[in-house]
Amino acid sequence: MGAASATVLRIGIAAILTLPVIFMMKSSSRAPVRFILKYGLVLGLMQVTFYRAISTIDLSLAVSIEFTLPLVIGCIRSRNTTARVAAALAVAGLFMIPTYGATTALEGLFFAAATGLLLTAYIHVGTSIPQANHPMLTLSKGLWVALPIALAAFHGERSTRCSIHS
Repeated sequence: MGAASATVLRIGIAAILTLPVIFMMKSSSRAPVRFILKYGLVLGLMQVTFYRAISTIDLSLAVSIEFTLPLVIGCIRSRNTTARVAAALAVAGLFMIPTYGATTALEGLFFAAATGLLLTAYIHVGTSIPQANHPMLTLSKGLWVALPIALAAFHGERSTRCSIHS
């Protein structure tokens, strides 16, 4: 199973399982459509890039990069010298892990870094959604926005695979 197939399954199953939330919480105040679209877009892209990363590099390296990048961005934006030093040490720590040798695929590193940037955007978008909206309702609607993104990646992966083998 390819990365896009796994993404479609994960987002599709989650969207179906959270679908009742949309119908049960009709009385909950609604977040503006633009928030749901941004949330779903970032969520879908983040899932696609994460699964692409772990299809080419070790899971531990992908997760390390994914979580270190938002940390570094937050520390740089804080203007606190101690935070910046801590972020630099966290990045240096990535290079000190012996299993991450020269055989690591650059494509996987790129997708892991993209996932980290998208995680930063996800945190920003998620915290900007009006608090009056229930988080489960936002998640359920966001998953339905993310699903077509995953399906597009699946179609692209399938087309690439077919053209390579033809």
